[in-house]
Amino acid sequence: MKADYLAYALADIIVDHYFLIIDEIDEEIEKLEDEVLNGKNEEILRSIQHLKNELLLLRKSTLPVRDAVGNLMKGTSRLIAPQTTVFLKDVYDHTLHISDSIEIYRETLNSLMEVHLSALSNRLNQVMKVLTIISTIFIPLTFIVGVYGMNFRFMPELSWEYGYAMVWGIMILVTLFLVYILRRNRWM
Repeated sequence: MKADYLAYALADIIVDHYFLIIDEIDEEIEKLEDEVLNGKNEEILRSIQHLKNELLLLRKSTLPVRDAVGNLMKGTSRLIAPQTTVFLKDVYDHTLHISDSIEIYRETLNSLMEVHLSALSNRLNQVMKVLTIISTIFIPLTFIVGVYGMNFRFMPELSWEYGYAMVWGIMILVTLFLVYILRRNRWM
């Protein structure tokens, strides 16, 4: 074997090590998928962004190798024997596979980020729903208490013997009515 085979062997070793990196990234993406679906990890966005940066760096380092092997494979150089071109085609196919894998993983990470953000949005919507229900019930009650909390001397209900009980009764009826409406519309 001559120097052209040595160039092939070096390129093959480099590309094979890219496969090891791709496998590690694949395992990390699978772990992230589980974490996104469980929704337990608060650092998911940071992990996704970190992996996206790693993939970008890997892409930047694989493209020159792919181009160099592609140029060697064309057979325009007298330094590359025709027998070695067959091996270089195999390495070139591997670099194409790595490039495709990188793009697939980048799309997967984008999808993971969208799923995570959607889950966060859904949790926020649930919290807002609870707060809205509480507000819907307490705003009318606050209005009633505010009216009867005014310091006017001539409010007819203030001189009634059962005025206090009547206000409580109105507030309970308003609360029950609102709960009924919310449940009927399946908001609660």
